[in-house]
Amino acid sequence: MTEFIEPELIKIPSGKVLLGTPLYSKDIEFPHSWRSKVEIELKDFYIGKYSVTRKEFSLFIEDGGKLPADWDREDLGNPALPATGLSWNNANSYVEWLLDRKSTRLNSSHTDISRM
Repeated sequence: MTEFIEPELIKIPSGKVLLGTPLYSKDIEFPHSWRSKVEIELKDFYIGKYSVTRKEFSLFIEDGGKLPADWDREDLGNPALPATGLSWNNANSYVEWLLDRKSTRLNSSHTDISRM
């Protein structure tokens, strides 16, 4: 199995969020859907404390993940740089891959503990 770097996560607590037109000048035109403000209730969720690096994302690629369009650009070759140019599908696949790795690691740990 490919190496796995578990990201540090922070918990975002549940709460209400107001979506709609930002507080900009009235001279700026916005799409109609942005004009009405809507309050929504979000459940708790977790988000990465730091940006995903190219090194972290490259582990996903090595394990069969789809290569983003500009991944091979020389100016973006530093593995410590954030992974950029990702589509929503790239990002979503990466998260699913992380969850699968974490689940596999937890199941393996549970099996080791249950043998003691």
